[in-house]
Amino acid sequence: MYGLSGTRAIQRCWANHTFLSSFLISKETLVTYGCRSSLTTDDKEEPTLTEESLTFTKRRQMKKKGQGVNKTQAVSKKLNSDSEKVKVKNESVKLLKGKNTEEVELLVKAYDKLLRKDNKRQMLYLLDQKSADRLVHHLLKDIERDDVIAESHPGPGILTRTLLKETTNDIIAFEPQPTFASHLKESLLPQHSSRLTLSHLDLQKFYTYYVHGKKVPEKDRLHELLELFPTNRKKFDSNVKMVGVVCDPKFFFRLTLSFAFQCCFFENIFPTLYLYIPFRLYSRISLSLGHFAYSKVGVPFQFYFNLDHLESVPQTGFYPPYSLAASRTRVPADDFLHLVKISVNKEFFNKVPLKELENFHYFLNRICLTKRKETLITQLEKWIPACGPEFIKNGFRVFTHPRELTQDQLLQAYYIFSKLPAYEGSMFHHYRRHWAVQFGERDEEVVRLKTDDEVVELEDQVLEN
Repeated sequence: MYGLSGTRAIQRCWANHTFLSSFLISKETLVTYGCRSSLTTDDKEEPTLTEESLTFTKRRQMKKKGQGVNKTQAVSKKLNSDSEKVKVKNESVKLLKGKNTEEVELLVKAYDKLLRKDNKRQMLYLLDQKSADRLVHHLLKDIERDDVIAESHPGPGILTRTLLKETTNDIIAFEPQPTFASHLKESLLPQHSSRLTLSHLDLQKFYTYYVHGKKVPEKDRLHELLELFPTNRKKFDSNVKMVGVVCDPKFFFRLTLSFAFQCCFFENIFPTLYLYIPFRLYSRISLSLGHFAYSKVGVPFQFYFNLDHLESVPQTGFYPPYSLAASRTRVPADDFLHLVKISVNKEFFNKVPLKELENFHYFLNRICLTKRKETLITQLEKWIPACGPEFIKNGFRVFTHPRELTQDQLLQAYYIFSKLPAYEGSMFHHYRRHWAVQFGERDEEVVRLKTDDEVVELEDQVLEN
């Protein structure tokens, strides 16, 4: 140690002491956790070491071992989800109380095969007689003698049978799934052919049919769908009641677009909807969770439609379990499906003229997509530069974000924006026209290789994006 400074000599002695101490401890092994240490006296247990003290090979082995654990956890999670699906199926079938139980079991097994082939299906089928009775109970309060009932995805036909029993109205059942469609055709159509009409079209994809039909008029499925409904003599007077279960968020996106462009159901039909929906969708269209539900679907929906919450029913009466079919969410867990009534807001056109509806919808659409770091004024100045002072003069703060505004304040912001002198010649209209044309664009080379059904699915994916 000659020639070393005092500090360096002390460090060298401490290092030698630490190295020798690791060989002197026999029965008592030192277990180190970061900067803490404790003593154990068990020869059989191996000492736990920090990752920093491991060699590269050891760390690699532990990493592989950890990956193996993750795979095991994933397998166990899948097994748990499968067992949950079986449990819900058994509980749902029991709810039928002996009515057509074997028949429903066979249909559910057939549907299970489809689920294995296509795990992306977002569809729920009603299997609970009580839930069907509750929907019909609320429907009877509003239905008239000449009204037509349209049912989306009846599945085994539990709700269809209840409607045929409790009402005298004509019923149109839209079932695109061949297994369920053939079952309904054999079991219900012979007895109720005068009142019941079956269609292979998907009622929930009406706007996708509209987009597809504009580009391929000779294959206009929307016309085939709408010709089954009676047209209204008076605007907003609905004589069509739509019932079913919806768990696909794209359905409400299609609904708002259809209203904004005054097409499909909102050109002549204006239906009233009675739907079972999961809490994730209910929170989105009702904006019940504040900024978590703030979206380009929920905000326009609140302007265009009236939403009434009728009641909630257990999820066990529906199949497959929604928790397996739904994507990850940021909203609290809810084991219920919510029965809602959706009707057109007749007072809306007193606030926004029909000729401005498309402009108003695009305004809301872009405002709802404002980034968190931006503000309302910075978004509006992208369309009309230096328009901020006019909004500040009318009470809007410089750093106000659209999420902080109420429905009336959003409407006020549109009034101010549309009355600016530079509004008519602004870039707002250029972007709005480009946005309207973009809906439904497709790759022609890809479409040539697709069947008609696959083309509709392709159009649906474009709408979602």
